[in-house]
Amino acid sequence: MAYNIVEFEDGLQIVPSEWLTENNKECKWPSYTSQIKINKAIMKRIFPSDDWQLYKIIRIFGSSDTYDKAIDKLKLAEQISDIDGDDGNDLKKSRYQ
Repeated sequence: MAYNIVEFEDGLQIVPSEWLTENNKECKWPSYTSQIKINKAIMKRIFPSDDWQLYKIIRIFGSSDTYDKAIDKLKLAEQISDIDGDDGNDLKKSRYQ
């Protein structure tokens, strides 16, 4: 699979499979300061550099073979990630928003 829907401590994100460690417990993340550059790296599945940081993965919601399908799954994961919330206002947000 090319893309994964990953939950981090600060929210949900689409992540290329190449960015995950072998055990799927951590993810390499680019050191870019521009969200546009990060989004392009995700869409193009840029291979991670040695200077990228590792971040702990809380869980992987699913995967998809295309970026467009991954966006649909990300939206669904946002809706169900905190389904136990009392008023529905506790939904996790994507790093895109």
